[in-house]
Amino acid sequence: MELSRTHLTAPTERERQSVLKELGAELASRVLGAPDFDSRVEEIISEMRARGHDLWLFDSDGEWQSWCGDWTKPEGEGGKLILHFDPVEGVEAS
Repeated sequence: MELSRTHLTAPTERERQSVLKELGAELASRVLGAPDFDSRVEEIISEMRARGHDLWLFDSDGEWQSWCGDWTKPEGEGGKLILHFDPVEGVEAS
């Protein structure tokens, strides 16, 4: 699957939701069962950043992690992608 920022900017909301669901499923296949969950998440975040995504760790409880665009930037300038990684439930992309 193409992971570029422009790929996630689908022309319609329905298409965008489909792309996000597909992205979540693909990323989940890479983290579920990984021997080192945290390292795998860091690897994915590095790849996503290299493809133009603005992602920063927003919250974590030591197990799951939530990443999103830079919330300190003026509205509309930070990335809009949110990724929630859970070692048991997988990945939700929104």
